[in-house]
Amino acid sequence: MIRELKLHFDLKIIGKTKKTLEKALVQHTDAELVEELNLQGLCAARRIQIRQDGRLIPTKHVILTFETPVLPKFIRAGYLRCSVQPYIPNPLGCFQYQRYGHSHQACRGKPKCAKCAASDHDTNSCTSETLKCLNCAEAHPAYSKSCPKWQIEKEILNLKIKNISFAEARKIVNDRTPKSGISYSTVLKSQFTNISVNATQTDECLTKLVCPPLKKLQPLENTIAL
Repeated sequence: MIRELKLHFDLKIIGKTKKTLEKALVQHTDAELVEELNLQGLCAARRIQIRQDGRLIPTKHVILTFETPVLPKFIRAGYLRCSVQPYIPNPLGCFQYQRYGHSHQACRGKPKCAKCAASDHDTNSCTSETLKCLNCAEAHPAYSKSCPKWQIEKEILNLKIKNISFAEARKIVNDRTPKSGISYSTVLKSQFTNISVNATQTDECLTKLVCPPLKKLQPLENTIAL
C-alpha cells in the first residue's frame, strides 16, 4: 500500500547549525533522498518548489511516498530526526474554466474569468470591480479558499487519506453538506426533530400495556404453606 507524507526539515537546532543542515538537505536531489532513506520504506520523493521572479525555488518541504501500511511519525536523515505528517494536496482546479476536478490541460470548457465569471475576457485583463465566483456566485474570485465549493473539495481530499476511494469520500461529504437553499441550522433542526419523534414513538410502544377491566380481576386466594 502506497502512502504519501510531507516531510518538514524545520528542525529544532540552535544557531548556524540549523541553517547549515537545512542548506545541505535542500541541495540533495530527489533521487539521493530515496537512495538514502529507502531502508525506512521510502519509494519516491518530490520536493515542493515555489516560483519567484520566474524561477523555481526548492523549499524545505518534500513529499515522500512510503510503501508501508502505516505512516511513520518521523524519519531519520543522518543523525537528524525529521517530523512528518500526511500530505493533503489542495483541490485540483482548472485555471481556464475555473472548475474543480481537472486541470487546464485537459479542459474542454470555454475560458472564464476567475474574478467576475465572464467569458469575454481572461482573468489577467479583467477590469471589473465586482467579484463573482463561477462556482458559488458569491463575491470572491473562483480560486478563493473561502469558497464553499473549494472547502468541500478540500474536505474530500482530507477523507481520502483514510484509505477510502475518491467516490466514497465525495458521497460522505455530499451527504453531510447542507443542500442549496437550506441553511445548516435547518438541517440540524430537522435531524433533532426526527430524533425526538422517534424517541416519543418508542416510549409509547413501551408504555402501551393492555390491562383488563377491574371487575374481571379475580382476588388471589391466600395460601399458607405448612
